Amino acid sequence: MLGLSLRELRVSEVYRALAPWFLVGFALMQISGATLFAAFATAAYANGYFRLKLILLLVAALNAVVFHRLTQRDAAVWDAAARPPASVRLAGLASLVAWAGVILAGRMMSYTMF
Repeated sequence: MLGLSLRELRVSEVYRALAPWFLVGFALMQISGATLFAAFATAAYANGYFRLKLILLLVAALNAVVFHRLTQRDAAVWDAAARPPASVRLAGLASLVAWAGVILAGRMMSYTMF
């Protein structure tokens, strides 16, 4: 155990430490998704859950862009704050909902495509 509590960690440090991991994960997800789509393009495109998944991926991407362009400007202030600002918490909630929807839509595709 490092002896550090979550209160002793700075948001900016955690973000910088995790950024390479989630960027690599996102790239791998895109590659594997494109490969699967290429194998079943006609069946996937006709599936309503596939279209919902694409819309939710777009929502997640737009949320990330808005977060990085607008919300993250004040990241230095968060390190000193006891609680992140409402805009940051809202962006986090939107991200969680969008990605949960992507996962659920992806699972539903497998039950309705074949």
